[in-house]
Amino acid sequence: MQKPRCQGYISHHECNEVWQVIARGRGELERGLRPGSSASEYEQVVRLLELLWHPSKKIQRAAALALPGGSCKTHYTPHYGHFAMALLQTVRGDAACAQNRLACVQRVETALEQMLQKNTADLRSMSSMHYSFLSNSLYLALLATCRDIVESIRRLQVQQAQAVLCDLLHVLVRPHPFSRINSADAAALSRAVSRAFASMRPEATPQLFADLIHADPLRRRASAAVLECITDVRAVPFLLQALQHIDVSQSSPLIACLGRLGDDRALPALAGLTASRHLKIRRASQAALQSIQRSRHGLPSAVLLRPVRLLPEQMRGLLRPICRTLSEPPEILLHPAEEPL
Repeated sequence: MQKPRCQGYISHHECNEVWQVIARGRGELERGLRPGSSASEYEQVVRLLELLWHPSKKIQRAAALALPGGSCKTHYTPHYGHFAMALLQTVRGDAACAQNRLACVQRVETALEQMLQKNTADLRSMSSMHYSFLSNSLYLALLATCRDIVESIRRLQVQQAQAVLCDLLHVLVRPHPFSRINSADAAALSRAVSRAFASMRPEATPQLFADLIHADPLRRRASAAVLECITDVRAVPFLLQALQHIDVSQSSPLIACLGRLGDDRALPALAGLTASRHLKIRRASQAALQSIQRSRHGLPSAVLLRPVRLLPEQMRGLLRPICRTLSEPPEILLHPAEEPL
């Protein structure tokens, strides 16, 4: 008599197919989704998200951990945090989403936004905690979970979470005399948020560009950190618009970003800033103009002091000039020339 199968049991063949779906979904997320892609354009990712409602708990956890990290050949295993458990608990009551692909994607994106909002509130309230309560395990779990949420938002390009991402940046840069967040941890998490913003389409992140001209200086400082990661030239019109509404003395991050992008549309605005009464702004705008000019000629945005690849005889000549015609052994050239007595 055949034994009844327990709930969540799957055959060996089905198990292999499921792990292949997870691996292909991780690989698609690692390669990066095209900005503005629809559910039909990344089939493997949608199939991965559907596994969050699989009967097997092990497969659910593997599908959840495929969102923040891993590739086609490697899987991601966090050392701290409870990202997988929190995500599965958030989407547990919506089993009907697994039958509708569009609802499945929307539910996961909403869950990530809600989880990030909760973690941001926890980080904000961390300042009022006592050291006796704030243990090392709690600190590591909170930061690791927040990092996994941000990485999942970046890989899935969850554009609806932009407002919460801006709030998280504001919490990380806000000075507090009793802050419990290590500065290195705050910088690493801010970098992850910046990369998440850079993966999205510029026109889909109006909150970021609104914070660039916000009245609160901390908001401006937090959003300016994102500009270092922006590489999409489609952000140039939004940067130029922000440059018109911001105080000239505070426009250095915008000027540096425009120079790095190397778009000709920024030339008139940068040329006008070269006559600014602020020396820092004049130098920044001149450097940005030179960077754009170099990019127009196919040159790198920054100029090295000397070339990297040199022939041996050229490298020997960089040490110091040879005053005598007689050849010297190479080890002598490493020392300064001796003055005659």
